[in-house]
Amino acid sequence: MIIICKTHSGMCNRLIPFITSLRLSRVLNAKFYLNWNDDCRDIDYPYKGEKTKYIDMFEKIDDINYINDEETKNLLKINKKIMVLNIYQKITCNVEKLKKYSLIYFNSLCHPIYLKEDNIDFKNYSSIDWVKSDYGKSLNEYFDMLKPSREVIGKIRKVSSIFPKDVIGLHLRHWPGGWLKQNKHLVENSFIRVTEFIFSKIKENSDVKFFISTTDFNKIKKLEELYGEHIIYYKDRFGECEDDMYYLEDQTKSTCNRYKNMNGVVDLYLLSKCDEIVIDTSSSFSLAALLMNKDTKINLLNHKNY
Repeated sequence: MIIICKTHSGMCNRLIPFITSLRLSRVLNAKFYLNWNDDCRDIDYPYKGEKTKYIDMFEKIDDINYINDEETKNLLKINKKIMVLNIYQKITCNVEKLKKYSLIYFNSLCHPIYLKEDNIDFKNYSSIDWVKSDYGKSLNEYFDMLKPSREVIGKIRKVSSIFPKDVIGLHLRHWPGGWLKQNKHLVENSFIRVTEFIFSKIKENSDVKFFISTTDFNKIKKLEELYGEHIIYYKDRFGECEDDMYYLEDQTKSTCNRYKNMNGVVDLYLLSKCDEIVIDTSSSFSLAALLMNKDTKINLLNHKNY
């Protein structure tokens, strides 16, 4: 039996179906094939420069077969009994039904893959329920198989070395202008809630530190002005200019690129190491960080579903 997962969109929209379909392959004792092309990007921005390869971000996992579009087509041709699931479909079959197929193809998915036996409540993509479930916690061992590339792990170690014993992580998204206009109600007063939260935590413990994970440098600067040495962030980023490191306020002048993807992996792993994570609205990045650390405390301060 074969399972193919073809990923699309940005990094964590790829990681979640990749890791959850990898888990399924282990449950079914199936060969696992990953089609992770080099078009990994935030689809709200044009891409500039050299494409980000999988190996720029992660080491290859030994027993995973990494394939391209042509190899995917060939596998689909030679297998007769195939189940194909596309972007808006979710698998809720039981194990016995799936075993009847010679190949299961997850085509351009961005949601988690799960079984009827997992007994989870998947209301929508950004619902927190499935992350907090036993199913969500079970994914930790599969995320552990994922290893950052050598370049990336060096950056992670450098920043995590200054983490105190207890650190609170806050993921603050950078919202593209077009999305923000259509969904303003989801992010209204979110930054005010963040500042109030930080202030209250400092009142409780004057030694508390906050790791800020964001591609919005203006938010970091504001928090540094307000809370100084309480704020930690990933400073020595990959890239040669501001747009390599952070998204610009003017969406028309900002791009996605290789450096942003690599910086995203560093930020993700650092966020996952925090003892408490404040997740942001409708974010696969926030959810992936939680799935990578089953012991971290989840804070829904800034979280709203679509």
